[in-house]
Amino acid sequence: MRRNYGTRDSETAARRPRARPARSLRRLAGVLTLVALFAHAHAQPSASLLATDPAESGGTLPVFAPLYVRISYESDAPLRFQASAWRDGVEVRDGATFNPAPPYPAGRGEAVAWVAYQRPTVVDEVRVRIYDAEWHVLEVLDRRIDVEWDGRRSGERQRADWATKLSDAQQAMIRAATPTGGGSDIPFVVMFFLAGWSVPGYWALQIYAAARVRDRWRKWALLPLLVTLPLLAYTLLAWAAGSNLWPLPMIFFCPFVFAYLAALLLLRRWSVAGGS
Repeated sequence: MRRNYGTRDSETAARRPRARPARSLRRLAGVLTLVALFAHAHAQPSASLLATDPAESGGTLPVFAPLYVRISYESDAPLRFQASAWRDGVEVRDGATFNPAPPYPAGRGEAVAWVAYQRPTVVDEVRVRIYDAEWHVLEVLDRRIDVEWDGRRSGERQRADWATKLSDAQQAMIRAATPTGGGSDIPFVVMFFLAGWSVPGYWALQIYAAARVRDRWRKWALLPLLVTLPLLAYTLLAWAAGSNLWPLPMIFFCPFVFAYLAALLLLRRWSVAGGS
């Protein structure tokens, strides 16, 4: 019997070259997977909470005084940090104010985040959310700390040196990042100037209206006091607590009540003149 060994050998030889590209593709896929995993691990930021002010043992703060968190980070991309306070696993948002969260530059550095309360509050944990520059949450760090805002109206407390240094640096970043635009800033400056002067202007008009208006217009002239008197109390409380934002609520609201009261007094004057 004659056996055709040559045909079998030629078929085996024909199959061998096909196996080599398959093995090469598998190896290439493995290398690419390792590269992708390495790149992903390298791109992930690392951050840790270094300290708090008050310290980890906790403490008592006056209202409006911030609880500061010192953060160390290393990242290939800009990061944002924002603090929040919790109690029994639930975030306490009522009366809370939070730090602005400007994007910190890529690299290695330190950042600060803070949270404060406008009314008496008790918390047992602080958390720091880490975002990328587009506000996507990347990580959440937490630390147990017992802090109470007890409603005292004292001046600004003595902060830790690192809290002062990092807060000043954060404010400088915010000022540097504020867009100026290509136009003139004069309209904005004029508007802010007028809004600031509307505060004493309103109170002068309100005192005049309360003293001189005795007719049927009186109740409408006194109507703004339902809002402005509580707002004045709030503003004085914030000033006594050392908040650097204490005049803003009054500045934002007084232009409207000033315009209302001025228009009301003009209408009253025209009505009285027309009646006479």
